[in-house]
Amino acid sequence: MAGEKILIVDDDMANALLCQRLLKRAGFEAKAVNHTADALAHLKSTPYDLLITDIRMPDMDGFELMALASQSNPDLAILLMTGFGSVENAVQALRFGADGLLLKPLTSAGDLVETVGSVLQKRQTKLDAMRLSVLHPLFDISEHIFAETTPDVLSDLIVNDIRQQTQAAITGIFVQNAKESPWKVLAGSNPDLLSQPMGSPVIDRALEKISMIEPYILLNQNDPFLGPMGKWLRENNFRDMVCVPVSRANNRYLFYAIRSNDQPEWANPDLELIVIFARQAAVALENAALYKELKDFIRQLEESQRSLIMAEKMAALGRLMASLAHELNNPLQGVQNCLHLAERTDLPETQRQEFIALARKEVERVSALAQTAMEYYRPKRLVRQEVELLASLETVLNLVEPQLRNNRISVVRDFPGRPLEIEIIRDNIQQVILNLLINAMDAVTNQPDPRQIWIEVHELENGIEICIEDNGGGLSPEIEERLFEPFVSTKPFGTGLGLSISYELVVDVHGGELSFVQPLHEKGARARIVLPRKD
Repeated sequence: MAGEKILIVDDDMANALLCQRLLKRAGFEAKAVNHTADALAHLKSTPYDLLITDIRMPDMDGFELMALASQSNPDLAILLMTGFGSVENAVQALRFGADGLLLKPLTSAGDLVETVGSVLQKRQTKLDAMRLSVLHPLFDISEHIFAETTPDVLSDLIVNDIRQQTQAAITGIFVQNAKESPWKVLAGSNPDLLSQPMGSPVIDRALEKISMIEPYILLNQNDPFLGPMGKWLRENNFRDMVCVPVSRANNRYLFYAIRSNDQPEWANPDLELIVIFARQAAVALENAALYKELKDFIRQLEESQRSLIMAEKMAALGRLMASLAHELNNPLQGVQNCLHLAERTDLPETQRQEFIALARKEVERVSALAQTAMEYYRPKRLVRQEVELLASLETVLNLVEPQLRNNRISVVRDFPGRPLEIEIIRDNIQQVILNLLINAMDAVTNQPDPRQIWIEVHELENGIEICIEDNGGGLSPEIEERLFEPFVSTKPFGTGLGLSISYELVVDVHGGELSFVQPLHEKGARARIVLPRKD
């Protein structure tokens, strides 16, 4: 236990110096005084571990000195000395909270050192117990502050936790976002605490000075460090202010807690608690800020991704517009001709009704084509839902049917004989199928007849496989290796994003597979999609 600081007070200076010499020989830091005023001054300026005081002194008895010393330093151990070893003195010493009683005159150096060691050991045991009692709730506090990721909510939560655990009257946090930038109130600060506004040179200088002292600083209401804040403390009956500076990579924090004159003095375990909690709170605040930045970045990324997907989707639809326009123009021309003929009064009524029925049929055909196109390009909620996969495939085939017919491309279907239900994002998978079909059509458009595309759907043990193959010229090994990279295209008019986006929609969004495999029918390209079923 050697090394602790001990203050000895005795109006008999010879006895005080004897105790000092014996304790220094045992390895302690000892200081002897013979006036209680000197003792109180030393206790105020130096953090002593043990006070040894005589009970009977002319200016103040040991019990009164003990009470004053305990107010300013609750963790101070007290050893009373007396030349009158009565039962009354022993009882009174215990009642006042003394940690031991030593009889004068000293019979041996061993008795003094042994008694001092016993008292200091008792003090250490008491401090350890206090630390455990305050550190135990720290684990629960840490758990719930690290669970909160909203910065504003977290800062208020931290301030309330500091107030509750330290029994402070006021708590709060100042923050400095970058070196040399003004300090700001992060949470909890009483606006009346600052006689001048935040950001003023006076306040910044005061906070800057305080923030340079680690691990903490305990300032009373008259401390010049407080500057203009000291006046506010005095006027509002507050005794002192504990400040804990914590520096992190992105910010500097200053946590503070204020106690009023009627609250207990700060004990060492209280100060240790606020230091540990402040450091953990700073980490939690940084994590919450980073988490918010990450969420904002992901949201922006998702918005950009949705815009990119929609742009590629519209680009694919634009390539079909010429065929769609031709397909819409034919029935509209037919409707115009039928209505013109139906208006002729020289035709029999039955023939006029036939022309009207034909016009109605062509209108229905136009409506179906328009509905198919609208179903494809209309933005939908990107949520998974149970989808009948074959019906979704037919929707896409209906959309490209005019272009298939105009380019004399036949589609060979190999579908199961029953509906296939799977939980997917319908819009995403339809876009992938459309991209692959357009690529297949482009691959065979300049090929000699017969121009064919095979679409095959098979059930797997844990999912569904869709294969789209064409009888075009196939893929070179160099191109095949880079097909799913952004902006890689084999077409002079392509964006180079179709396969990259398709890969992301199948693999990243749905957890499936998208690849080009060995063709089964001829020497073209064969794309293979695997959509997993949810467990």
